[in-house]
Amino acid sequence: MEQRTIERAAQITALLTLKQDAVLHTEDHVRGELLGDLVSPDARRRASLPARLRARRLRPEDLRTVVITVVAPEQRRAALRATQTVAAPSGLAGEVDSVVTLVVPESDPQRAATAVRDRLCAATGVGEVLTVAAPPAESLDELSVRFTTARDCGRVLTALGIEAAAVAADAYLPYTTLFAHDPTSVRQFIDRTIGPVRRWDAERGTDLLATLHRFVDCNASPARTARLMGVHSNTVLQRLDRITQLLGDTWRDPESFFRVSVAVRLHILSEALRSSSHPLRRP
Repeated sequence: MEQRTIERAAQITALLTLKQDAVLHTEDHVRGELLGDLVSPDARRRASLPARLRARRLRPEDLRTVVITVVAPEQRRAALRATQTVAAPSGLAGEVDSVVTLVVPESDPQRAATAVRDRLCAATGVGEVLTVAAPPAESLDELSVRFTTARDCGRVLTALGIEAAAVAADAYLPYTTLFAHDPTSVRQFIDRTIGPVRRWDAERGTDLLATLHRFVDCNASPARTARLMGVHSNTVLQRLDRITQLLGDTWRDPESFFRVSVAVRLHILSEALRSSSHPLRRP
């Protein structure tokens, strides 16, 4: 009798668990559809969104900031489950175009990206998480563009080798605009533009790239560069001569100098984000 009682209790428990799992799966599916419609570029999919959101006890005016997360493929399922907990009860989370995506009420993109990154790391134990938050949207119709902004920024940063950081997309908008069409080309651009300087430094233990960085920051003024670096102006001129030998005589022409400036800033950006990418730090 006791054995039959235990067997029946186990069957009832299993049925209740299956029912609960089915309810959770349905809820996740519905919320995933809502999220997909919310960030879709097709305006027709957003026609009935306000009413559908309110039916799920979500306030349309609370859905302001899009945050995307980039994790390794084998960690995506765990990250997706964790983000659904992070987004509840006033936001949405799901997978859109193979990107784990959240829409949350937080109006500060940097705080939103950092909060999502920290909570994901704590919930999953995953250390390598890149989170990118777009500027807050003023209406539901703007969320589609915000999703594209965050996704493109994430792709460019990933192409730079950034795997763990929490960033606001607006801070990298110029680079996203330049390379969103082909994020994988960003490394090639850096190598083609300032590769000879980087290789010279690596082979000889010099730091011409630092001088080039300061020279760019000082609007191509050798005197200001020397003051900023605390060296004699002749030292800067000698280093600039060496850079000219490496990059060619025209590197300081307006168009070439613009490209060099972008390449230098991208290199510094990637190094800075990599050095501050520990989950417990604030990039």
